[in-house]
Amino acid sequence: MRSIFNIIATIWKKKKQAALEKHTLKLPDLLPIRDMFQASIPIITVQYEKMYDIHFTKDAHLLVGLYGSNAFTKS
Repeated sequence: MRSIFNIIATIWKKKKQAALEKHTLKLPDLLPIRDMFQASIPIITVQYEKMYDIHFTKDAHLLVGLYGSNAFTKS
């Protein structure tokens, strides 16, 4: 039996591919924004740790809405 993660990952990959095909001409505008988000993840992580007195022990991901679902930008 496939795990829910595998199912979601498969759907996410299909949606990502469809979005890339649909928005190919917008990629030059979107990629700098992606880079800005990636650079912001460590800053946001530190702020969350301070605000909520927690410590992230795994990778932190920033969820952004794009192509009909949430995507993540991994740092």
